[in-house]
Amino acid sequence: MFSRIQKLSVTGLPLVRLARSVIKPPVLPDTKALIRSPYNELFESAKRTKHQVLKQQFASALLEFKRREKFLRGHVNFISLALRRMDEFGLQKDVLTYNRLLDLFPKGRFKPKRLLDVVWPRILPQSELALELLTKMEENGVTPDYNTHELLKEVFGRKSFPVLKCERLAYWFNFYKNIDPYTPEGGYPDDPFELAKLTVQRISKSKAINEIQVPIGDDQGYVIGALTCKPSVMEDLGSFSLLQLDGPHRIWMLKKQMFYYALTAMHPKSPPTADEEKEEEVLAVCVCNPPNTHEKLQSWMEALKGDHQSLANATVVDSTSAFHGENETERKLIDVAE
Repeated sequence: MFSRIQKLSVTGLPLVRLARSVIKPPVLPDTKALIRSPYNELFESAKRTKHQVLKQQFASALLEFKRREKFLRGHVNFISLALRRMDEFGLQKDVLTYNRLLDLFPKGRFKPKRLLDVVWPRILPQSELALELLTKMEENGVTPDYNTHELLKEVFGRKSFPVLKCERLAYWFNFYKNIDPYTPEGGYPDDPFELAKLTVQRISKSKAINEIQVPIGDDQGYVIGALTCKPSVMEDLGSFSLLQLDGPHRIWMLKKQMFYYALTAMHPKSPPTADEEKEEEVLAVCVCNPPNTHEKLQSWMEALKGDHQSLANATVVDSTSAFHGENETERKLIDVAE
């Protein structure tokens, strides 16, 4: 049947070529135009409230739009503006807010009503905007619920692209929900200090971590470190030819990248025996917040020296960068001996 429909012609052209010539890709609203949008005042007034009521104020801004625009005129511009301002209200991971935005689409107006609408779906700005909303949910790890699926089906139809994307998101997010074995109870913290402690615990696989406060001027700095080897190895450092402090190394904690530094012991250059399978061994790791990284690493080395006397006479080669992401590496000799 589909091959016969392709051969039909209205103006002498095949229907496939006719559809491609008539249907043009939609143009979503420009970001600068959204900033000058008349609906921007709704979000500006809502943002002035306290943080604990921001969600309710954001929802009241959506209700105010429905009150002003009884027939939902300008809903594409308004929803685009709301998507770009969700992060300011901290609602980028709230599925209820996404459902409230989907409820602003006119119901039933964009459903396919003819066979040709099913064979060649119309490319509408509304469907592109719904896909953009679902993409934002995907990027923030928000799983669509039953209401999300029903709203999309009511607006665009059962076999539309937004509904298919919603079904795929719901399937794969639930399929891989428990695939990460390191997910802490209650999720990853937003506090940088708590996230740094969790980073050190994951790298060292030890709950015995050391917290050092290093205030430098207005910088309330901290260093969080832990041993990655047995304490007996730290008491006998004579078998190692060189100690090296290097970094920063990158590790991803969900979507947040953290940087850590490692104290490494280099084995002698002689061929390794059965007891020396590795050429080097990581003794300890630490995480510190920039700036003044070098001073904080010095404080961490002094704390290690106080806990392990064999480190007092050791010489450590510092090959760390002063700031995260710096290309040039400074090499200094840090004498941690008194």
